[in-house]
This record gives sequence, structure tokens and C-alpha cells, in this order.
Amino acid sequence: EKKQRYGKWFTASYSLLILLLIITAFGQLSYHYRDQLYAHFPASRVPLFKACQLLKCQIRLLAEKGAVTKESQELVLLSSNPQILTLSVMLQNRSNTVQAWPMIELVLMDNRKKTLLQRVFTPQEYLINKKEVGLGIGANTKKNIDINFELGIPKAASYEVKLFYP
Repeated sequence: EKKQRYGKWFTASYSLLILLLIITAFGQLSYHYRDQLYAHFPASRVPLFKACQLLKCQIRLLAEKGAVTKESQELVLLSSNPQILTLSVMLQNRSNTVQAWPMIELVLMDNRKKTLLQRVFTPQEYLINKKEVGLGIGANTKKNIDINFELGIPKAASYEVKLFYP
């Protein structure tokens, strides 16, 4: 009878411990993958947001490599001032989730493909509506970006545009 009593207590204790371990593991996974959960499961947004307020963490937009691509690009000299250029880039989010805005890198080169100028534009620089920075680029959407900048070097022969996340 003593063995049965201790056996039931032992089983109940282990069951409770296992339940606590499962809950803790679920909490850790939720914390670690909070950005993905927020993006893929809209019903989880309110609880995740409240939990992050409590834990003082941040939920960031996804920045999946290859999700946001450039569909087209064009570099145009303004006729009124040959030192001012406009870079037009058509960005497309090919993902089913909202993505963070990428950095846009422009490299201007001479005839020998030597770099004359390398410049990185942040979303805060190229988006006209600054509220869009925190909202990201919508799922399966396109956005045309026009960036005006001054050229302080001799005329470039070619250019290259790359997208990346820091």
C-alpha cells in the first residue's frame, strides 16, 4: 500500500513536470519564431504583441532572401542638371507574407567595370511615405521606387543595382 501511494504521487509529479516542460518549450519556440508566427498566423498577432510588450521584445517584419526582387531598373539623367540622377526600381514581393523593405545598393562603374561610386539607400531614404517603412511591402505586390541623388563624379558607363537585407 505504501508503494502504491508513493507510486501515484510519483506519477502525478512526473506528469506535472512533463506538462510544465511542454509549456516552457512551446513558450521558447513561440518567442524564437515570433516574427514568422506573426506573419503566417494572423490570429496569433494580438497574443504575440501583448507577450512582447511584457517581455520587452520586438516583432520584426520578415526579411526573407529572394522574396523581394527587382523587376526593372532604370538610371536617368535629369536634363536640367546633368549632375542629378533618378534611379527607378520596380520592387516585387513574391512572398505570401508582408516583407521588410530591402536596402538598395547602386554601383556606378566606368568602361573597365571599375567602381566609381557605391551607394546604399535605406528604406527611410527612398520611401516618400515614412509610415510605409514599418508596414513593409505587402504580400504579392509591386512598388515603383524613384530615388533622386546628386552625382559628384564623372559620368559612369554602366551601373548595377542590388537588393539586400542587413
